[in-house]
Amino acid sequence: MCIKFDIKILLFLAMFYITNQHKMYLLFLAFIFLHEIAHLIVGIILGVIPTHFEIKPSGCSISFRYKIDDYNKKILKGNLAELKKIIIYLAGPLFNFIVGIIALLLCFNESICYINFSIMIFNLLFIYPLDGGRIFKSILSIFWGEGSAYKCVKKTTNVIFILLLVVCSVVILEYHNMGIICGLIYVQYIRIRSNKEIDNKLRIIELINQ
Repeated sequence: MCIKFDIKILLFLAMFYITNQHKMYLLFLAFIFLHEIAHLIVGIILGVIPTHFEIKPSGCSISFRYKIDDYNKKILKGNLAELKKIIIYLAGPLFNFIVGIIALLLCFNESICYINFSIMIFNLLFIYPLDGGRIFKSILSIFWGEGSAYKCVKKTTNVIFILLLVVCSVVILEYHNMGIICGLIYVQYIRIRSNKEIDNKLRIIELINQ
């Protein structure tokens, strides 16, 4: 497995240090890291192969390689690989939910509770390639096929981003929170990247179906 570390984390840490939010940022990175470890553990249990683990200013990400046999085992119009993906994508948010509940009931630590529930809710948004968007895409792939799934996910991602932009704009005006601004910029970044990725995959699917 290839592990990458983005040096821009130090720049973000310096920025949050200036605004006196560096402790929350470090705590956020720690639980995002554990969130990805949950994906990793479940993926290994299900027999898929981790290929890349990247540590970035916005958190961490992990990629897997699925067995060819899993793509050939049909579930309705989809395949076993899509079902494994759904389980793996759910593992991260489920970990944050469990930690958040423990912090709420046993530790009474508001910061840990807030960060983990925030990570869980954010990742479950139907924005590709967040966990929620990937789960949504895999479910649609099983019932509708991959091409239709990608088209629907792209439209859903753009609509949810617009709604998120409106809500976050109001919150930023009210609370002047640097973390929300950074989160919004990050969502815009992944939305642009995901749209390009989806367009490329749709072109490949169209060529295959010709």
